[in-house]
Amino acid sequence: MPFALRFLLATDAEALTQVLGIAYRTISAHVLKKVRLTRTSGATGAVTLVQRFGSALNLNIHFHMLVLDGAYLVGTEPPVFRRMAPPGEAELQALVERLAERIGRALERRGVLVRDAESSFFELDPAACAPIDDLLGHSITHRVAVGPRAGQKVSSLQTVPAREEGPRKSVAQYAGFSLHAGIGVEADQREKVERLARM
Repeated sequence: MPFALRFLLATDAEALTQVLGIAYRTISAHVLKKVRLTRTSGATGAVTLVQRFGSALNLNIHFHMLVLDGAYLVGTEPPVFRRMAPPGEAELQALVERLAERIGRALERRGVLVRDAESSFFELDPAACAPIDDLLGHSITHRVAVGPRAGQKVSSLQTVPAREEGPRKSVAQYAGFSLHAGIGVEADQREKVERLARM
């Protein structure tokens, strides 16, 4: 997510809830459309963890969502699940662009972010900033806030990346947003579900 948006989500619980709702509804609508259902005829599902820090223990609000790879038909007994194919690169790119635009428009309407005319990023309204905001801003941008190293990049904790099973994850990026997909887990692979949920 862009710097200004991560900062806003760290300081405004209502904005965090709004952005998460937009993200879920956008992804859910995409899944329903792909399996040829609507909000009244189908039901999707997701579990979300809001992570508040990055590898340098810096402020870095982002969502980890585990989303069903399909939807259930509403009103059937027993439940009927329609599975969808994994998203392709172009599909994932279109989805992240849709997410960025919808989140941006909603927060502009609310008056908490203004669009930067020179780029597709969003900037905070300077009048809404408090004194602690400078410290939070340094944390989000991985910079030392005070002392002799003020303004310098901080060191981050590095780990050995996990070994991936199957194809590499698909990633799409747009205007500071990124969307990762491509790791699939079958319902009976409980250990893999647990590993994925811990990532």
